[in-house]
Amino acid sequence: MRFHSGKVLAGAALIAFQTVNPVTQTTAQQAGTPFFAVVEDPRFCEILLTGQGTLGTNVGNTILASTQPGGQPGEAEVRVSGPGTGPVFRLSAFHPGGFTSAPTGLNPADVTTTAQFVITTTRLNGTVRGPRTRNANGTASIRLPRGSTSQVEVDYEAVNNVGPFPGGNYTGQVTLLCE
Repeated sequence: MRFHSGKVLAGAALIAFQTVNPVTQTTAQQAGTPFFAVVEDPRFCEILLTGQGTLGTNVGNTILASTQPGGQPGEAEVRVSGPGTGPVFRLSAFHPGGFTSAPTGLNPADVTTTAQFVITTTRLNGTVRGPRTRNANGTASIRLPRGSTSQVEVDYEAVNNVGPFPGGNYTGQVTLLCE
């Protein structure tokens, strides 16, 4: 057989390869190459606790609160990022109702606790909104714009409805939630 062009020669080489190494269903193999990707959501809400709250007392020791003499609000900074404009997250706060730890002798049923948070938001363009106040009951929230930084103060108050608080250490907790 004579070959007159590169085309025929190329075709003949292909035919020769197939006869030397026949590919059949029984010898065929297949392998998949997995591809993975992690696409991070460019939106985030970051809460940085910047100050621990302190409970002060009133004269009769019937109120423990961050607003009483010697008290101080808890403080946090909230940063929001994401592409585009407009609100992307909501900030809310809640407390479990009552103290997370208290001295023995305190009847939790005699105590009423409340909490609220105050927020001042600065946008990327420098405009400031606030202060705005919400109850820390878990349902009241504030929308946070993208590219903003907010300063948050959290106040906690406990009132003993039957008399003074027993001496000892008290701990209350308020949780900030950005979603």
